[in-house]
Amino acid sequence: MKKNLLILWGVAMATLCIMWPSTISWASGITQSAYNTIENASSALAQRTTLNFTGSGISCSDSAPVTVCNVPGGGTTNQSIRSIGGGFDGGGSALSSGAVTYFTVPFACTIAAWNITVDTGTITFDVWKVASGTAIPTVANTITAAALPAISSGTAVHSTTLTGWTTSVGANDIFGIDINTVSLATKASLILQCNAS
Repeated sequence: MKKNLLILWGVAMATLCIMWPSTISWASGITQSAYNTIENASSALAQRTTLNFTGSGISCSDSAPVTVCNVPGGGTTNQSIRSIGGGFDGGGSALSSGAVTYFTVPFACTIAAWNITVDTGTITFDVWKVASGTAIPTVANTITAAALPAISSGTAVHSTTLTGWTTSVGANDIFGIDINTVSLATKASLILQCNAS
């Protein structure tokens, strides 16, 4: 007779538990066989009656003569950090205020910081956003309130100052990165750190 295999998934912890029943009946001529050795990265573990897998994204498959279970890492904070933004290149000429670049963000996230790089000079950006639809955002859709991201010295700056910002981003929101003011810069970029939900 075939062995009965009970598989239990724990929703909260993505836990896979495999247990063999205490009594197994075998047909004549069938040799009893089960998991004799469990390996962790090719190192044998102590034999137990219950095998318990934990972690997200677990997948197991039969690869005779072994069963292979892929258990990815549990995840780190950095895996949820995404970057969205835009860059401007004047092709050797100074950038002009009022230039805008547009893009769509295909995932939901929360803005947590911003980064500016510039080749020289100073620049202030504005960030516009609208929900997915049929129109690009305008200055009326600014999300930065009075705390516009800017650089006044050096060539790079990172900031978590988001006073008054609308930080929530929905999947497929449309963004506009606007050069609000600029002096001397010929290349500049604004990148937003957006932590995925």
